[in-house]
Amino acid sequence: MRSRRVTILMATTLLISLLAFTSPALAAEDDDCPGINGDSTYDRNGCPDTDGDGWSDPDENWSTTDGADAFPEEKTQWADRDGDGFGDTSSFDAVLIDHFPDDENLHRAVLSVGCNPPDHTLPIGKSSYFLCTVKNEGLVPVRLTPEWHTKDGVLIGNLPTKIDLEAHGMGGDQNELRLDFTAESAGVSGGLLYFNESSDPEPIFSVALGILVETSTPKTSSSDATPTLNPMREKANALASWMSVKTGYNFNVQSVLALLVIGPLILFVIGRKTQSSLQNRRLEREVMEKESTNEEEREKEVEPETQELSLEDMATDPNVPETKPKRGVKGAEGKVLAEGMVEVMVGEIDMPTGPSDAFNVLTESLDESEIEEEGWDSSLDEVNDDDDTDFKVAAKHRASKAELS
Repeated sequence: MRSRRVTILMATTLLISLLAFTSPALAAEDDDCPGINGDSTYDRNGCPDTDGDGWSDPDENWSTTDGADAFPEEKTQWADRDGDGFGDTSSFDAVLIDHFPDDENLHRAVLSVGCNPPDHTLPIGKSSYFLCTVKNEGLVPVRLTPEWHTKDGVLIGNLPTKIDLEAHGMGGDQNELRLDFTAESAGVSGGLLYFNESSDPEPIFSVALGILVETSTPKTSSSDATPTLNPMREKANALASWMSVKTGYNFNVQSVLALLVIGPLILFVIGRKTQSSLQNRRLEREVMEKESTNEEEREKEVEPETQELSLEDMATDPNVPETKPKRGVKGAEGKVLAEGMVEVMVGEIDMPTGPSDAFNVLTESLDESEIEEEGWDSSLDEVNDDDDTDFKVAAKHRASKAELS
């Protein structure tokens, strides 16, 4: 047991000795700057790194061409391809950004800016705004900080703290900036709008914005005033500001004026179409009513008029239904004059069929009240009342025996 412990102790001592002698050699192989204290990790290991960005400081044996830090004092930059003194790193928090990293003659950010309208004229107490479009013309992204330095007389609204734009030609390479203000005192005001870039101590772009504030009461002039659209433009500006606040979208004067012009035109067209449609419906209804009236009139014209026929016409017309005598006498004398023609004495007749046939007269005693009316010549006044069953026709209605034969 004792010999075994001695063996383990000797093995441990030998291992510790080997590690003690080999570790410096391995460390020396991993350290690119032996004997010099440093903590670089990217281009070289263990070399001096002043700014602590991981890239070693250049020395006589290691230059920027080999990969040393081109900006040993600036942590946000370490490479410079075109050698103009501005770094290739384009992150928004970097400084000394080269916005054209392959052109030694260009390094500053390039912008294009346009504001609409270029100036304003408005009375005291009124509000309006400028709508500016800013676009990045550089090859790397840029972060801008806008500043509006105004003169006395206007009160400006809040500006965004930063505007991030992508590289030129990429989506998001431009943005719109709304500058709201309120006129407070008469005079010439306005000022300069600056755009600053995070890596540049000087503004990279500026644009002048003019504002003329007039008194609320216009001054009289002896000369004829030239008519202008300023009142309409002021109203449009106020409406655009109100619509922008309520909807969250930017409305400019041109869009509001377009709505004011096109809106009534659209309403007029809709009104005309509606009026035309109603008129067409009214005409169609009148035509239908007229056609219905004409159809009723044609039906009335087609219906035959009822004509009263004489006794002779009734005797010759087989289609005429049998009618009762209208003078109240229910008996008659008569004879056939020719085929289809008879001579009839008023009464109810048993019609004969051959010529010269005598009528079979039906007789009936009638009350005087049943046969007489006002203006009638009663035939019963001339009848001899010697027999109830022997009915006689008045002499003026009788036919001679020669006629009957």
